[in-house]
Amino acid sequence: MNPFIFNNRATGNEVSAFVQDRFSPLKNLTLDLGVRFDHYRLLIEDNAVSPRIGIAYFVPRTQTVLRVSYNRLFQPPPNENLLLASSLQAAQLSPLSVATGQVTVDPVLPDKENVFEFGLQQQLSKYARLSVSVYNKQIRGFSDKDQFFDTGIIFPVSIFAGRVTGEEVRIDTSEWRGFSGFISYANSRSFGITPIIGGLFLGEAVDPLRSPGFRFPNDHDERNEGQFQISYTNKRTGWWTSFGGRYDSGVPVDVEPGTTLQEFISQGFDPRFFKEIDFQRSRIKPRTILNFSTGVDLFRKERVGVQVAMDIQNLTDKLYLYNFESVFSGTHVGPPRLWNGRLTLNFK
Repeated sequence: MNPFIFNNRATGNEVSAFVQDRFSPLKNLTLDLGVRFDHYRLLIEDNAVSPRIGIAYFVPRTQTVLRVSYNRLFQPPPNENLLLASSLQAAQLSPLSVATGQVTVDPVLPDKENVFEFGLQQQLSKYARLSVSVYNKQIRGFSDKDQFFDTGIIFPVSIFAGRVTGEEVRIDTSEWRGFSGFISYANSRSFGITPIIGGLFLGEAVDPLRSPGFRFPNDHDERNEGQFQISYTNKRTGWWTSFGGRYDSGVPVDVEPGTTLQEFISQGFDPRFFKEIDFQRSRIKPRTILNFSTGVDLFRKERVGVQVAMDIQNLTDKLYLYNFESVFSGTHVGPPRLWNGRLTLNFK
C-alpha cells in the first residue's frame, strides 16, 4: 500500500465592508442602493467592488408593484480542502494531468456574478396576491465541487463560466376563516461552460471538461418545479395543521440511453434506482413529495407558552433520487418517510 498523505497549512484574510440605504425620491417610488467592497487573500489575492441597485414602483390604481434589480456578487473560494485541491501532490492524481501529460496547479478562483431580476406583484383580490419574477445570472469563475466517489469528501473546482436563467410564479392567499395557502411554479435553465480553470478534478469526463466552449447542464438544471401548501389555524383552540407538496421534473444524469436493468446492476448500482431514471431523457424521473404538519398550543399565558407539534416528511414513503452519478456531486438519495416531534417553550 502507498497511502496518499497531505499535511499543509496557510493563513489568509478576508475584509468586507458595505453601505446600503433605502429611500423614496418620488411618491410610490422606492430605491435600494448599496455598494460592497471585498478584499480576499489566501493562495490568491483579489479585490471586488460590488454595486447593488433595486427599484420598485407602486401603481395605486391597479395595486401593482413593479421592480427591477441588479446585483454584482463576489464569492471567495470555499475553504474546505482548498489547500489540498491547490497542491502539486493532489494534481498528480487528476485525470486532467494524465490526459495532458503535465502536472500543473491552477488556483481556485473567486466566483463573480452579475445578477439581473425583474419582478411584478399584483393584488388579485383582497384574498389573493400574484408574484412573478424573471432572473438572469452571468457567472465568471463558476464555483462547483468535485466529490470523491460517493463519500462526503469534496474538492473545490473553478469552471470558466456559467449561466442561470429562470422564471417564477406564485399565488399567496390571505387568511379566510383560518385557511391560507400558496401555490408556485418555477422554470429554470442552468449550465456551465468549460474548461475547468482551477481546483482538483478526479472524475472521468476529462475530454469535454478540458475543451473550451463545451456547455453542460449543472446539477440544479431542473426545468419544472411546483409547490403548494394549505394551512388551517383555529385561533380559539390554538390548533393548527398544514398539508403541502413539491413536484420536481428531475435533474440531468450522465447515462447511456437504452441501458437495461441487467447492465445497470452489472455496473454495481442498486437495482431500486433503475426505475427512478429516465434513460431516454437522461434525467431523474419526475417526483411529487408530500408533507404534513400539525400542532397545538397547550398552554398560553402572558409570559409563558407551550406548543407541541409533529411533522411527517415524504408522507407516502417514496424512494427518489436528488441526482445520480453526477460528474461533480455523485449520487444523493432522498430520505424515506420521516417523523419529527417538537416541544417548544416560549418565554416573553
